[in-house]
Amino acid sequence: MDPFSLKPQKMDKVFTSWNKVFLKPYNKNEVDPYTRTRIILMSGTEFESVRLQHSFTRMCANNDIRRRLALLRRGEQLQQKRVAGLKPADEGILEAIRTGLVWVLELVSPWGILASGLFLLAPGYWLYRRAAVQFAGWDASADEDETSEQIERRLSWALLLDNLAMLVDLFFLATSFLCAHPLLNVGVFVVSLVLLTLLQQKVVDLTRRMNPEKEGSVYDTKFRKRWLESCDEAERAQIGQAAYQAFVVTTTACGVIWVILVMLNVSMGTGLLPIFVVLVIWGVLQTSYLLTAIKLGRGTRPGDRPE
Repeated sequence: MDPFSLKPQKMDKVFTSWNKVFLKPYNKNEVDPYTRTRIILMSGTEFESVRLQHSFTRMCANNDIRRRLALLRRGEQLQQKRVAGLKPADEGILEAIRTGLVWVLELVSPWGILASGLFLLAPGYWLYRRAAVQFAGWDASADEDETSEQIERRLSWALLLDNLAMLVDLFFLATSFLCAHPLLNVGVFVVSLVLLTLLQQKVVDLTRRMNPEKEGSVYDTKFRKRWLESCDEAERAQIGQAAYQAFVVTTTACGVIWVILVMLNVSMGTGLLPIFVVLVIWGVLQTSYLLTAIKLGRGTRPGDRPE
């Protein structure tokens, strides 16, 4: 439908019976998301048109123009009621939002993992290549601390992009049932997972070449334990500071998300499951942190603790 090719309707045909104004609403369980979106957008457009004409009438001093505007405004109100009446009364705001999101995910999901590889994984490989080239020209005997810090910084950013890409891929893997070909999306995820693992291994191998005392491989199930055991005291202190900062940020985020979900449940009826999931994550975080603190402090006497 081209709105620029349509001709305006005469005013005597705008006013009609109430049977033609209030049409049968659509079935919320069968309607196409695109149809639902058009009805919501057009209802808002008609409502805004009526408000604009009200404002214009209050600022206009010509009574002849105001009479014509009143007639036109009444026709717009009937048209707005006709469009808004297509939306069933038992459909809440949350249902409309959820349906719209599902429609968006149906369009985005087949390309989500590919976009993740383009915007996250590819820059990660680029950072690794820059670090590898810089390492090839690095002279360890010259004690170039600035160069080694630049290499480690690039490797850290590469790992960050790798982890973000993994989270995005897992999300779009969960939405594979919305795709027309879910098995194809699963295959793309497997390929992306292989590339993500290779990038992690390359970063670990380059770090081990810079620091020969480091041990571990990402293909080893005990990689984190072996890697931590090969770190010196300064690196372990750095890991502890980073872990504590992550604990503080995650605790704050869980509290904020809990408040938001409670408010959404009261106002829109989102349910208790999202709140329960957040509380489970929060509880696992707090419990694991405190149990680890108790375990580490059990063999330390008060006199042995550093002041």
